[in-house]
Amino acid sequence: MHHAPRALSIAATSLSLLLALPAPTAIAWAPPAPAPFLRLTGAAPGDRFGVAVSAAGDVNGDGFSDIVAGAEWSDADAPNAGRATVTFGGPLADDLPDLTLQVPIVQSRSLTGYAVAIAGDLNGDGWKDIAVGSPVSQFMGRVFLYWGGPSLDAISDRTLGGLRSLEFFGAALAGVGDANGDGFDDVWVGAPWFVAVNSTANRVGRGYLFYGGPAADGVVDVLFEARPIAGVTDELQFGTSVAPAGDVNRDGFDDILVGQPADGTITTGRAYIYHGGIPVHRAPDRAFLPPAYRFRAGASVSRAGDFNADGAEDYLVGAPDSGEDGKITAGRAYLYYGGQEPLDAAMVDVEFAGPGGYDAFGAAVAGGADVSGDGYPDILVGAPQAEGMNGIRAGRVYVYYGGPGADAAADVVLEGPAPDGTLGTSISLGDVNGDGVADAIVGAAGLQGSRTDSGHIFAYDLVAPLPARAFAHDEHRTIPLHEHGAPICLRVEALDSAFEIRDLDPASIRLRSLDGTGEAIQPAAAKRIVESDSDRNGVTEIGVCFAREDLRRLFAAVRGRRVAVAALEGRLLTGRPIAGEVALTVVGTGPAPDQAASVAPNPMNPEATFSFTLRTPGRVDVRLFDANGRLVRTIAPGLNLSEGRHQLRIDGRDDRGGALPSGVYFYRLRTPDGATRGRLVVAK
Repeated sequence: MHHAPRALSIAATSLSLLLALPAPTAIAWAPPAPAPFLRLTGAAPGDRFGVAVSAAGDVNGDGFSDIVAGAEWSDADAPNAGRATVTFGGPLADDLPDLTLQVPIVQSRSLTGYAVAIAGDLNGDGWKDIAVGSPVSQFMGRVFLYWGGPSLDAISDRTLGGLRSLEFFGAALAGVGDANGDGFDDVWVGAPWFVAVNSTANRVGRGYLFYGGPAADGVVDVLFEARPIAGVTDELQFGTSVAPAGDVNRDGFDDILVGQPADGTITTGRAYIYHGGIPVHRAPDRAFLPPAYRFRAGASVSRAGDFNADGAEDYLVGAPDSGEDGKITAGRAYLYYGGQEPLDAAMVDVEFAGPGGYDAFGAAVAGGADVSGDGYPDILVGAPQAEGMNGIRAGRVYVYYGGPGADAAADVVLEGPAPDGTLGTSISLGDVNGDGVADAIVGAAGLQGSRTDSGHIFAYDLVAPLPARAFAHDEHRTIPLHEHGAPICLRVEALDSAFEIRDLDPASIRLRSLDGTGEAIQPAAAKRIVESDSDRNGVTEIGVCFAREDLRRLFAAVRGRRVAVAALEGRLLTGRPIAGEVALTVVGTGPAPDQAASVAPNPMNPEATFSFTLRTPGRVDVRLFDANGRLVRTIAPGLNLSEGRHQLRIDGRDDRGGALPSGVYFYRLRTPDGATRGRLVVAK
């Protein structure tokens, strides 16, 4: 379980920079906060572009996952009519939509794009199709279907409709696979505001299943009703979220995961699984129950794949307004391990939580795909109200790597790029850049009611670099920056047979400083790339050379003589990244400045003091990573500090409260002045 970090003390102290330890031969630094490789932006302020996103497949048949995005408040066609767009994936994907989907009826305040989905192959033509929700269209709510394929166009091919006015039909959408076993994918639609006749409860909600087929029509095939809770008259809002569950009971039929967040004062939300079959089950076969006093559990749901590598499918339920003893807090996400527990017996196995209050942690969840490239499915949880490094409600997305021993400590945190951007409003997973590993596609719709931000979608490549060894031929290369001279040559080889050196794209190689002192530089042009084993260790390497003027730019901030740590990075021809760390002795053009950060004592056992100087007041973030680059402790989660010297206590524990084992660790300090990285050793 996740434990809150211990309290931190802040005071004044002296500073020093840790760069004296020998450079490791593998990737052993914390990677910088990932930058998106693709940024999509709404057309106009207030559009809420990114409120919904799906990248779960290839809709135009070119082999790359595509991005379908909703902008629920777009005024382009009519006031708040909403819109949905399609951006085709691939290495050449750009920030302009390829299609703006049209709807047969344009109406003000219909909120088209409130929900979107790449819904599987509904009509059986071999291509994945698109579903777009418009929950207030003609007051009844509508879902518009677009047949995918090389001839995909912006014209709607089918329309699905609700049965009662103002039930918010189309507020949730998912292609749920083949639930009835007829060979065609099916689509499930939520109507969470449905109110039953003569009911004492408000907005009970219900769901609709539409079977696919060659002549897929708009006639509902299975109607799902909310499961009553004895003595409860609160809003159940069944159908607020939906996701494919896979074949849970292994009977050959795909199953359905539905959320019922129960927006009320005494009701605990939950989620249900309905088994497919002939007929599809209309009563739930399994219920996922959160702990008591967890509000709006089921506001988001997702299959999680085999997150803990035990051979069974797991399931994820978000509770963005969870609380204890009636107090609304930061939110939670709950993981339920796979198995065959009877109805109402599926209790929480892992609880995920963000560190802040009122973060809406769990507003969006996604899982079931591998984003790190290690072969295990990972979990992403959005906290769109989180106060990030860039301002109030910038939003965050927390990434948890799956596999044996997977836990509730975040491995990567994606920071919102702008105040009130609400990163994490929506999340989807798909291989948009075509490197064979899923990317994180994250919506940042902007603050509701704001007319200053149009909304955004960011695509992140989170795959961990394959380990490489980078080195200078003499292992102790000194670079006098003030001198002109021959280029400095480095060599790179695969570590632990992680890849074949012949598969490395030489044009992709960059050298990047790891202490924030410059942008990455490219090697000087070479007539040919020579493979050799210069150090005679039995591993073939290639050499790359960097011009002295480029190195001066890379290490421009260095003064005096200093060991500077850099990363030699590149990509294989398949798109997978590689990286290796190299230490270089750099001689700058002036005297050494005051050093910026220190850990004392170092080695530490069991505690130490982390000291630094802040020249510009603002938000400070300090994180500690292990030798594999995994986040183990958030020492300062975005503190607002004044200029001057400060001190933080490192108590020798990780974010779960356990003692840090002996070994080498790496800290990352991010301030308005820039980023600083260094090493510390735990010795027991």
